[in-house]
Amino acid sequence: MHEPTGGPAADRPRAPAARPLPVLVLADVSSSMGEWGKIDILNSSMATMFRAFAGEQAGQILVGVITFGGTVAQVHVRPTPAADARWNAMTPSGVTPMDQAFDLARELLEDETAIPRRRSRPWLILCSDGHPTGPDGYASDAWQGALDRLLSSPQGRRARRLAVSIGPDVTAEARAVLAAFVSDQAYLVDAENVERVSQFFEWATHTVTSDVGGGIRAPSFDPSDLADRL
Repeated sequence: MHEPTGGPAADRPRAPAARPLPVLVLADVSSSMGEWGKIDILNSSMATMFRAFAGEQAGQILVGVITFGGTVAQVHVRPTPAADARWNAMTPSGVTPMDQAFDLARELLEDETAIPRRRSRPWLILCSDGHPTGPDGYASDAWQGALDRLLSSPQGRRARRLAVSIGPDVTAEARAVLAAFVSDQAYLVDAENVERVSQFFEWATHTVTSDVGGGIRAPSFDPSDLADRL
């Protein structure tokens, strides 16, 4: 016997839609990223990650990319459902305005037209090969204030934050910036061999997709296995 329209079945509450999981990549595209094949492997790794996110069935991933190079940070890919996102290769130039990238990430996380209020805990991924600079190309500490603003914001504070240092020429000072960014020191990977960048993104992709639908499962391998430094 069929239940009449408007009966008990129609009155049952519907399960809420799954919360989208935001992923923002902050990518260094300064001129030094054109050395050692760094920008090429980063572009390739990002394209692979986009495809993996698009195929995720457990829930929706919103993926966005902020680049910082030339003299500014800018939105390279606005937060977009991964199934609809398309990767456009990045080109290196200029200096390393990482402070602007931190401020732009904070603004995007707070912008409910870009990322809905009802969302899962966000992921931030920082990729860089050098120390932050000012517009004149000299080392600058402006990143510290920008990072403080990001980490004191509601969404920045709760975000899980990963980072990879790219190339054999990363200084201790530059690595310290990445160490200050990550939410756990296990989330900082050194890729002195630039080919390791693709392994980092394989691990990052697995870790993020494990979080879709709730709860991070154990990663398939420990990120410390990627470290070039003993």
